[in-house]
Amino acid sequence: MNRRVDSSLTVAERRSAMRLANWNAAIWAIGNGLVGTTLVIYLARQLGADGVAIGWIVAAPHLAGALRLLAPVLARRWGGRKRFCVAMYAASGAVLAALPVVCAPGVLANADESLVALVALWCAYHLLEYLATVALWSWLGDLVPSPIRGRFIGRRERALTLARIVGLLAGGQIADRWVAAHQADAASDWIGYALAAALGVVFLLAAVVPLVKMPHPRRRGDAAQRPNAIGVWSALAAMLAPLVDRRYRPLVAFGCWFSFCNGLAQAPQYLFQTRVLDLTLTAVVVMQTAMRLGQSAISPMLGRVADRGRSTAMMMTSQAIVASSTLFFYAATPETWAWFAGAHLAWIAYAGLNVGLPRLMLNLAPGGSANHVAAYFATTGVVFAAGSLVGGHWFEKLAEAPEWLSAIPGVEDRYDLFFLGSAALRMLSVVWLARIVETCGRAAVRGNQSSG
Repeated sequence: MNRRVDSSLTVAERRSAMRLANWNAAIWAIGNGLVGTTLVIYLARQLGADGVAIGWIVAAPHLAGALRLLAPVLARRWGGRKRFCVAMYAASGAVLAALPVVCAPGVLANADESLVALVALWCAYHLLEYLATVALWSWLGDLVPSPIRGRFIGRRERALTLARIVGLLAGGQIADRWVAAHQADAASDWIGYALAAALGVVFLLAAVVPLVKMPHPRRRGDAAQRPNAIGVWSALAAMLAPLVDRRYRPLVAFGCWFSFCNGLAQAPQYLFQTRVLDLTLTAVVVMQTAMRLGQSAISPMLGRVADRGRSTAMMMTSQAIVASSTLFFYAATPETWAWFAGAHLAWIAYAGLNVGLPRLMLNLAPGGSANHVAAYFATTGVVFAAGSLVGGHWFEKLAEAPEWLSAIPGVEDRYDLFFLGSAALRMLSVVWLARIVETCGRAAVRGNQSSG
């Protein structure tokens, strides 16, 4: 059943809170775009990162993210979701501020140590951010009435997407313009990426301000949930309860399957665009911009679809399109690199997942929303990390192209194997989505019938 929102807030206060939430999303997304995974991986490549190292860069934050299961308990011990959320977001920005420093030559003994420090900081930054995000979604669940959650999430997703475009374009321009202006000194290329990261930190810290101004509605029973009343075993039971919840479990199963398959292709995808296609950061960012413009255009409409109880049908369609993306990688070559842009067009369909998933998480959670959100993200994050590490390891193991590889029809090298395999495995995620029973008001709708 769905949790009722707090009635002590007026309609005007609730609308103001939702506007502040969207401002937080926009400011944070600019910072996130400036210092996103793509930029960090380009920076890591300057330090000599290979497929295994990139696998760790992608996986490490998600492994640490398993600790987000503690978020509900920590938030109560911290003194409430708002205080905890604000503190964790501020701390995440502060940690990331050290990233440009450790990459500077001479700060650490060698490039390997700089790479290890980069992974550690990237991991710590994400852990703090993940803890804050669990508290934020629980907080928003109390602020936004269930009948309009899909529309709110759609508008918020549009704000995130458009603002992230600004950050991506700015980050790509800063980095590439620096590299172009200092071609005679290739050793200083890292400075361009570090400057973009430093500017991103400023925006991440500024995004905390709207959260400070947002109201924090009291939940029924909050007064009884004092820190000293929460035992270790009861806390552990609360953390694991979502994983045995009959209605919530199919959503977790989908997330785990999709996350593992998605993780397998991470290292090959990033190395393909840098090693094989030799694309500049700006070129990649322009494609990402087109993708995010497409997502922002359709997100509000998808929010309305989700509010009509069709989240699962929408996500099934989106997932099928997303699964086809690696086929464009398969078709791309240095001479026909435009096929690579096709993958970004397919990724526009991620909008359906980005809108439908939060709504399903909040609507399927039986009251303990923070625990359920934490359990979903922690479980799927660990599985994604495992997929990234397995993918990075085997991608490097297949570097010598064993004979059996070329015997597979349509496969010429390890990139082909990963791209074709990823498309097939991701497509099977639709099966797990079809098992979800979606709630819309009092009605329960089976995932594979929700479009009827």
